[in-house]
Amino acid sequence: MPDETVRCIHIGLLCVQDSPNERPLVSSIMSFLENGDISLPPPKESVYFA
Repeated sequence: MPDETVRCIHIGLLCVQDSPNERPLVSSIMSFLENGDISLPPPKESVYFA
């Protein structure tokens, strides 16, 4: 999978964190997308299981 695809999935996981306080701001998301050098925080594991 290309790095850009993995990065977009990672950002998507950050956006659906259980707690709104753990989700990035829109301005941060834009920075993540525009600058591939910015290191992304790890998403926390969900409390829900499928």
